[in-house]
Amino acid sequence: MELLLKKALYVAILVAIVYLLKPGLAFKPNGQHREYGVGVDSQGYKKSVYTMFTFVVVIVVLVNKYIQ
Repeated sequence: MELLLKKALYVAILVAIVYLLKPGLAFKPNGQHREYGVGVDSQGYKKSVYTMFTFVVVIVVLVNKYIQ
């Protein structure tokens, strides 16, 4: 249980730091959520393959692999 809490804390802190430093991963310049994909969306903004959801998944995998 202590290990699970430690991993959750690491994930939450890393996601919060990246969210504060790089909010463009989650939001478009107009404040709406970014769309996943390639090309442009209906409003003319570029879609992104690397979104906040993708970042969270990568962080969870890395924390599970390296935090003992």
